[in-house]
Amino acid sequence: MNNSLKLKILFFLLLFPLASADILYNISIENKNAVIDAEYDLFSEFDVSSWNVSLIVPENSEIISVKDSKTEITGFSLEGEKLELKTHTGKPRKEEKIFLKFKVPEIVEESNELKSLILSLAGFNGVKTKVSANIPDLLSASSSFGFSEKLSEDSLNLEGFGPVNFKAFFGNGKKFENFELFGLNYDLSKADGLFYVIESVTGRKKPFERFPVIIAPDSEYIAEVNEFSAGNYQFGGLISLRESVFKNNDSDLYFLEGENAVSTLLHEAAHGFNEKVLRWNNFKKAWFDEGAATLIEFIADRKEKAKHPQVFGIEEKFIEGNYEITINSKGTKNDLFDYYEKNENFMEAWDPFTENGENEREFGYAFSELLFRKYLKEKGIEKLREAYSSISEINEEAESQQQANEFLLNALQTDLAPCRFKEKTDLSSCTSEVNKFTPTVNRFITGSNIEIIIEPEAIKQEPAEETGTDAEAIEEKEVSENIKDSVPETIEEIKEPEIIAEPIKEAEEENFLIKILNSILNFFFSFFG
Repeated sequence: MNNSLKLKILFFLLLFPLASADILYNISIENKNAVIDAEYDLFSEFDVSSWNVSLIVPENSEIISVKDSKTEITGFSLEGEKLELKTHTGKPRKEEKIFLKFKVPEIVEESNELKSLILSLAGFNGVKTKVSANIPDLLSASSSFGFSEKLSEDSLNLEGFGPVNFKAFFGNGKKFENFELFGLNYDLSKADGLFYVIESVTGRKKPFERFPVIIAPDSEYIAEVNEFSAGNYQFGGLISLRESVFKNNDSDLYFLEGENAVSTLLHEAAHGFNEKVLRWNNFKKAWFDEGAATLIEFIADRKEKAKHPQVFGIEEKFIEGNYEITINSKGTKNDLFDYYEKNENFMEAWDPFTENGENEREFGYAFSELLFRKYLKEKGIEKLREAYSSISEINEEAESQQQANEFLLNALQTDLAPCRFKEKTDLSSCTSEVNKFTPTVNRFITGSNIEIIIEPEAIKQEPAEETGTDAEAIEEKEVSENIKDSVPETIEEIKEPEIIAEPIKEAEEENFLIKILNSILNFFFSFFG
């Protein structure tokens, strides 16, 4: 589940005679405060003796100092977010600089020892803005569309044009290969082991070295996030999970409709990959975002041999130990048929966070998952990677919901109507085939065409009892233990193949020459007969 954060865009209002201005922000963190040194390069088309300037600064900012190229400016005024000032009057000139230092107090928030920072920095349309932030123990960050992002362990550098918003998470938690844990202490190593599934499905490199993860008691999670989800992704990289996901795994019970710690964590991490390729889209995109994430969740469940509900399929019952476990389908075939029969189209702008009721929310998740599972079945994983690559290269912001959907559907080369048929029997057959299909997902090294076969996907679920008229079994495929044993555990262990050239031994050279001579003689004998 992806909870996008909408940040306001701030623009400068500069009074005549300004023509353009370049902006540089240097940010440092002092306790819970952000101290910002801003430098503005002002240019005029003709000589002027002074500039009257209005600047926008973040809310509650405290001005430390204001200077221009010659002197300190004391006659400024700050009302709310609007700072007004006048440069010194002197020799007519086309260029001037303003140096502004200010503090944004109490802007750093902290939860479970994980810190976060949200900043909106003003800029001029069409003019370059650079941000250099010194943030110790930086884990993840996301910014406005059009800005390049470079993250290291203690710094964030952004570069683009106009105003910029960004959110960063930082702190020192329990480190795993792809995650850094805060809050309750649980083992995330299994999710580390299957993290390659996201990279293999999307063909993208992970956006952060490690995703920050908070595991919270259910009561706290419900109060802070919502009551209907097992996990949540937040703009900037934060993954939140409710503790019961792990408890269900530990007790081998199945209370959260198939969601477990590994697949839920990977589902939320997939939103982080999607966030980077969908930065151009400020409209509703949940059908794509949740569809890809639930596909990854499904694949992870298969690899973990965990139960996963059908989509628009049938209820299944299983016996495990002393328990009979019932897994309800995500939606029914009648639900999907009715959606098409009534010419509904709410999936075009579906948002799981709207107040449209639980039925529409659950239908949306099932519909999105069906779309991607059917896509993978028919087109294959390489086509999905190509689609991700095309989407990541979109360099203009969508201007409408319709255009945003067109961009995505054109990249996927599909429509937003999986298993749509006039006859219910045809629709039922389509969803049944999708539910039978389990994809093969190999370890894929992003940035190359190398794939290492991990395992042909197939986990057999043995139902104690099935309901419905078209019960389906999942096909079981055997995997060579030799292949399994030869596969590296992590991408880092995969080495470039060695090419070894050795001289041919004398005996081998002699045999080689004899073979050539015999071939020549046979040719002449056959020719002259």
